[in-house]
Amino acid sequence: MKRLSTLCNLLAGALATTLLAPTPVRAQLYSDNFDVNSSAAYTVNADLDTTVAFAYDYSVDGIPSAPGSPGGSTLGVKFTANNGDVTATAAAINISPTGQSFTGDYVLRFHSWLNSNGPFPDGGTGSTEFFTAGVGTEGDDVQKSSGSASGAWFAGDSEGGSGIDFRAYRNAALEGPTSTVYTATDSGVAPDPVINRRSANNPYYHTTFPGGQTPPASQQNANPAVQTGALKAGTLGFAWREVEIANIGGNVTWTIDDLLIATFTAPVLTGTNVFVGHWDVFSSIAGNPEFSFGIVDNLVVERPAAPAANADFDGDGDVDGADFLTWQKNLGLDPADQPDGNANSPTDTIVDGLDLAIWRNQFGPAAVPAAGVVPEPATWALAAMAGL
Repeated sequence: MKRLSTLCNLLAGALATTLLAPTPVRAQLYSDNFDVNSSAAYTVNADLDTTVAFAYDYSVDGIPSAPGSPGGSTLGVKFTANNGDVTATAAAINISPTGQSFTGDYVLRFHSWLNSNGPFPDGGTGSTEFFTAGVGTEGDDVQKSSGSASGAWFAGDSEGGSGIDFRAYRNAALEGPTSTVYTATDSGVAPDPVINRRSANNPYYHTTFPGGQTPPASQQNANPAVQTGALKAGTLGFAWREVEIANIGGNVTWTIDDLLIATFTAPVLTGTNVFVGHWDVFSSIAGNPEFSFGIVDNLVVERPAAPAANADFDGDGDVDGADFLTWQKNLGLDPADQPDGNANSPTDTIVDGLDLAIWRNQFGPAAVPAAGVVPEPATWALAAMAGL
């Protein structure tokens, strides 16, 4: 009798309330919008002939506010590499939040803007430079393909002038041209030209990065002979890109604007920090260095969102009376997984009224069985109560 009373109370509450689908919540572990000079909070690891400027107003370069910046702010971190002297050599610079340690599942997200000197689409002398970012770093390394680079990290260039425009590294080791770490596959079949999976020319990248970006108007006006033309498909430059590096379940993924670029399966990570930075992999100095730089804004490290609630307990593609009966059968079960009737697993471990409310909100069969009409949620509830 007590179970019947409990069930009736739960049914009444669920039937009287229409719930919105739960919104996944990400818990922030660290964030910086760079609207103030936060340089004291970072360790800068850098080669010679590199610079970093915190709280830099990138609107002076004609760059619009990064998406989601509070109040339309145009302050971020500006990086340059191999621009300031006559010694032509590759150079890298990167920053890590001092004293931070991120363990378990977490996601590094930020906005990246890559600026280059033209003319385009090919770019001018020394125009090809990369943003860099990674997880599992020790926080005290210059991240480049030599020396003591650490972690799982990635690099993407501005105008597709490298031939290896999307790069994935474990420590200082670059994943090669046949690596299955990259999501893209080679395009074309010999004897026709084969386009490597790491090249901006690969069609895999062209839907998300269709090309056509041009330098900001103020840059074109400042030097119309240089900052002219448009970038080709597959390129990242002259646009804000949302970069996400996720360390979840021991695997590390790299996405840009929601396009999966690469996945490391169970990499060995020697550190627990993160970094963002800039890298000129070539020795050539940019012909017009005032146009050659990278901007990072809105850096966040966060826990991944909890899995969405799911009341399809039998996994048949719809939420219907059969799922209600699963919930009813296991009401009060603890511990319980999602197939047991626990719609908000693993957020909690018990089959209870919250799971019933989720079932009611999601009730809606994808198809009606031929044998008859599937009842509305209230009908199922009343039928269940009559059978008790």
